[in-house]
Amino acid sequence: MSWRSSTGYLPANQYLSSWLMGPLIAGHVVLLFQWGFFVHHHANRANLLHWVISAILFLHVVEMGQW
Repeated sequence: MSWRSSTGYLPANQYLSSWLMGPLIAGHVVLLFQWGFFVHHHANRANLLHWVISAILFLHVVEMGQW
């Protein structure tokens, strides 16, 4: 029952979110590099889509307060 108390529940949530944030940011970076490689070696028309996706991902990371 003690894990439901207000003293232990919030730090557990903060620890879990910080533990999940690292792989999430790493996944974003890997996706951006994969998109950059694809755009560089394939069609030029995918360039606009790449920048739109990278901008959305970057703003998403900024909103999470990590960068």
